[in-house]
Amino acid sequence: MTGIGVILYLVLGMHNYLLAALSAGLFAPLIVFHFVISLLSRKDDLISIERIRRKNENLESKMAM
Repeated sequence: MTGIGVILYLVLGMHNYLLAALSAGLFAPLIVFHFVISLLSRKDDLISIERIRRKNENLESKMAM
């Protein structure tokens, strides 16, 4: 949202298209990274820390027996 706001301000407020294009190029990797991380975090197949802890606890309890 911040990147889009800055770009809109540069285009609509300052009428500086070159600076708007430059800032869009700079913000694009951050925006793409954000969407990739959000898509990955929604997947059920991701390994979570809680699952790893539960597995370790189960293995430790089996080894103690």
